[in-house]
Amino acid sequence: MPPWGPVKGVGHFRDDPSLSFPEIEMFVAWVEGGAPEGDHALLPSKIPAPKPPAIPAPHRTLAVDRILILKEQLTLIGIHADHPAEVWAKRPDGTIERLMWLKATIPAAPQDFFFQTPIRLPKGTTIQTTAALNLLY
Repeated sequence: MPPWGPVKGVGHFRDDPSLSFPEIEMFVAWVEGGAPEGDHALLPSKIPAPKPPAIPAPHRTLAVDRILILKEQLTLIGIHADHPAEVWAKRPDGTIERLMWLKATIPAAPQDFFFQTPIRLPKGTTIQTTAALNLLY
């Protein structure tokens, strides 16, 4: 499995190669069951190549160094981070949305993390981070 920096459950990103919780539970049950080998007759003759990741449309960036209050509505498509960081948005109505928790960065891995669905943030939303990064919109 390729390395993946964002913590599962904080933000929903495209092309996430990490295992889902049911897949992790399946592996745990297999290991706890003694890791039996399985039936060789059921192996595929050829393993299909993985699909290439979706190529995102061109985008603009907005630098955030710890805190930023949006002066206009913004449709966020992703986050670019070169180092560990947490990012959250506090909307004008007081609701807080955790956007990403990048616990570790992986050398030579893409540092652009695109959301599965763009996130609309209204004017007056406060974006807070634990480290400087770029919002992709």
